[in-house]
Amino acid sequence: MSKIQSFIHLEVCIDRELRDRCSEVLWELGTLGFEETSLGDAQLKIAAYFPQDQPADDLRAAFLSALGSTGCQTLSCSVESMECDPNDWVVEYSKSFQAFNIGRDYFIYPSWSSPNPDYPINLQLDPGHGFGTGTHESTQLVLLTLPKVLQNAESLLDVGTGSGILTIAARKLAPGLQVTACDVDGLALESAEENLRQNSIAGVQLLPGGPAVISGQFDVVLANLTCNILRRIDTDLVRLTARDLIVSGFTEDQVELVVECFCKQHPFRVEQQVESNGWVCLHLQQWPLS
Repeated sequence: MSKIQSFIHLEVCIDRELRDRCSEVLWELGTLGFEETSLGDAQLKIAAYFPQDQPADDLRAAFLSALGSTGCQTLSCSVESMECDPNDWVVEYSKSFQAFNIGRDYFIYPSWSSPNPDYPINLQLDPGHGFGTGTHESTQLVLLTLPKVLQNAESLLDVGTGSGILTIAARKLAPGLQVTACDVDGLALESAEENLRQNSIAGVQLLPGGPAVISGQFDVVLANLTCNILRRIDTDLVRLTARDLIVSGFTEDQVELVVECFCKQHPFRVEQQVESNGWVCLHLQQWPLS
């Protein structure tokens, strides 16, 4: 028997050249799936569906803000609430999420696709939960920074783990690594637990809450959050970091705020700064090294 449910339907018209960026934003905002309709050679109409767990106007504002942060603009954008049977479209629309690579190390693929032996690290992640599938630049920058930082590391903490993508990648890069991950969102922890299982990763400690609930120290701490959240929890991140701290999730115009917070108020120095499409990731290191 079909079960009618309520959803938010977002419809946007864009220039065809913005398709990839628009798709990334939709997945990062938690779309359950979308369909594309050609409007000629130069334009597309994209209809996306979201769970009705936030006001439609807030979703529209978040979408336009995320798309506009990289200079992309829509031709039109509308949202409305609707009721339908999710079985009619979710499976097919979810298949619009295609496998992709990040650099030369990572290949991310959904459960209906296959791993790629040309890449040393294959990560299976399905979209639709809103906790990150690696399409956002901030996540990709952390992934690209990890291999070097994990050399000789024995322990890692992933703060705000979301889908668990960074935790999974870290354990695949360093199988003997002791990993702890935390998140304030219980649904995110459920998503991370499922993704760990799908990627055959065992022995990761998943904890509810933020860094304040964590004790001890870790060789590497990851925090892919926002600038405001990083500045709010800086003391706990510093307390937990024995050697390397990787922070991401902020833009070029916020770098000075993050550097001031960690390198002027705490004993850290910038070891590496990487950027992509206006987003920044900093590899910070305790200084002087013990």
